[in-house]
Amino acid sequence: MVMRMRCLLLVIAAALTSSAGLALAQDAPPVPEAARDAVTNYITTMEIEEGGVSLIDEQTGETRHLAFEELLGPSGAAGLPSVCVRMSDEATGERVDVDFELEPTADGLEVAELYIHQVGGRPRYTYDAEGRRVPSAEAPQPATP
Repeated sequence: MVMRMRCLLLVIAAALTSSAGLALAQDAPPVPEAARDAVTNYITTMEIEEGGVSLIDEQTGETRHLAFEELLGPSGAAGLPSVCVRMSDEATGERVDVDFELEPTADGLEVAELYIHQVGGRPRYTYDAEGRRVPSAEAPQPATP
């Protein structure tokens, strides 16, 4: 019964978000529908199943619990479609831009990796001409174990 209820909630959430999707920033370049749907489905599923999106910050080693703000547009990851999403850290209130790297599946696209692109307006990395991530000169060094 619990499993049926969870599946029903996922179907309802997908139906509610598939037509409207997540909010797109006003000045953002267009995001392909399949990419927007993949990010929308991922965030919605994480909110239902986990209470939100959590991501380990590679720079600090801490887990950030993030709340969706808006889709910023396509990002420049090489070879794979990706979308930059503005989120906010629920503990600190910092704005955190996260790149959602997508991969093709038989049903379209799905989220493969998440990368923190920028925190509080300070970029962690940028992209070169070939779309590869390049560390930003402003970025702090990664946490060491």
